[in-house]
Amino acid sequence: MTADAQNAFERWVRPGCTVALADGVGAPASLYADLAAVARSVGGVRLILGWCPGAETLDLSAFSDVRAFMPGGGLRRHVAAGTVRYVPAWLSQVPGLLASVWRPDVLVLSVRETGRGLSLGSEASWIQAAAQVLLRLLAGTAR
Repeated sequence: MTADAQNAFERWVRPGCTVALADGVGAPASLYADLAAVARSVGGVRLILGWCPGAETLDLSAFSDVRAFMPGGGLRRHVAAGTVRYVPAWLSQVPGLLASVWRPDVLVLSVRETGRGLSLGSEASWIQAAAQVLLRLLAGTAR
């Protein structure tokens, strides 16, 4: 675990908190192990996921509750096993869920440095809605 990631996760990930994890090809996969280790150590951490093609490297057993609204092939076996709860929702409904029952405490995502500051890069979907309602943002710079 990197010191920066460990410090950030230990500071903001608490028992009972909800973490929204950016998804897709721009997912912060390099932080999966760090996030899971801290979630396991504090306990009771809930996780919200979208489309996760690289989910095989994410230890979902570290979380008390995992929900996905767009599980796709990366989470199919976890949904079938009951480790991940599939929530059938239209993408247009996700901002409402994030503003109410799913309200994240922490959002973990990848960003890119640009000449104008930080950019979401390939993240252009539900992550923007999550960022508008969250309490803490943990961003790692994609390299």
